[in-house]
Amino acid sequence: MIKAFIFAYRFYSSKRYGVLAKFMSFASSAGICVGVMALIVGLSAMNGFEDQLEKKVFDMLPSATINSQFNTGFKDVNYAIEQLQKDQKILAVAAVATGSALLEQKLSFSAVNLLGVNLQEEQKIINIKDKLVLADKNSPFLKDNKGIILGKSILTKFNLKLNDSINIIINDSLSDKLIMPKRQSYIISGYVDIGGSLDESFCLMNIDEAIKLLNLQAPNSLHIKTVNFKTAYQDVFNATYNFKEGGFLQSALQLNSKLYNDIQLIRQVMYIAMFLVMIVASFNIISKLILAINEKGSEIAILKTMGASSFFISLTFTLNGFFIALFGIILGTILGILIAYNLPFITSFIEQTFNITLLNKNVYFIDFIPSRIDIIDVLLVVGSACIISLIASSIPAFKASKNNIINML
Repeated sequence: MIKAFIFAYRFYSSKRYGVLAKFMSFASSAGICVGVMALIVGLSAMNGFEDQLEKKVFDMLPSATINSQFNTGFKDVNYAIEQLQKDQKILAVAAVATGSALLEQKLSFSAVNLLGVNLQEEQKIINIKDKLVLADKNSPFLKDNKGIILGKSILTKFNLKLNDSINIIINDSLSDKLIMPKRQSYIISGYVDIGGSLDESFCLMNIDEAIKLLNLQAPNSLHIKTVNFKTAYQDVFNATYNFKEGGFLQSALQLNSKLYNDIQLIRQVMYIAMFLVMIVASFNIISKLILAINEKGSEIAILKTMGASSFFISLTFTLNGFFIALFGIILGTILGILIAYNLPFITSFIEQTFNITLLNKNVYFIDFIPSRIDIIDVLLVVGSACIISLIASSIPAFKASKNNIINML
């Protein structure tokens, strides 16, 4: 094994190869370097997007929601909350009055998801503390229930600012009769800057005011925060075993599955594409080894004459091909980690230099390219590149070991 390693290194470092063999060696290393680098950078970006999705979107949503089966709200909301809080996988539960509404200002309209909440309790469910801007400590939202909190993009759309007033229109009819919608004016007490579509439909008001406005008798929804949002549906379902009344359970992952699944799909496509790049680069290793075997035919014949076994010859040229790939793998890993670590700064520099916007915050919920290096992903990429290179190298090496000595001279 050690002798094969020594001979493989000598063949690899030999200066007597032809121009074509040297070029094929360079192309092989460069191709694998690009493949490894691109895959590490791409996977790190996907990890970053997944983290930002969790922080920017799922952190702003309840892990799960239970909506009452009754139009007027839960019959015994306190009992329902007590039952849920007994489960260790549930961190917090908050009663909410929810319904659809229209915001109206000077004949301009915007549909929102109206949420009547106890702000202190709701902050245990959704992380708006760092994103919430209140007009003042004595804002109407906290003082006399006549204030609302909107998404920042809504204020921009209506050209409004804090302490301005806006109308909320509610159709509270539960029958087929055509009646005049309810219209109420509220003061904008604060805003949250979330980004994306969530920002455009965000509307909070005091829970008591929302119950009256929506013509409810009690809160009609429960917002739940669980230990793991990915398993929230099953965790909450198990916790509702002793519920007295029915409801409709939905998890945040179900409601936003398209966005989350898109990231996973891109990750899978990236695996396939980059592995294909490395496989193509491995064909260059095969070509290089075939040239090397033809050029080193006399040396192989001498080794066989001296008693070298077919396995020794095969192992020597397999390692020779692996050395070609190893240089590209090491360089690609170093470059990939360096680029992935500095990816937000690199993309920011590109945006400023060429005056372009890669991501629109109002569409993608973030305005930068995130990155998070996962050591498991790096090891997977490096390991896959090594395996592909060894397989590619073994094909011509096995053929060389079976060649007749006479044909090599």
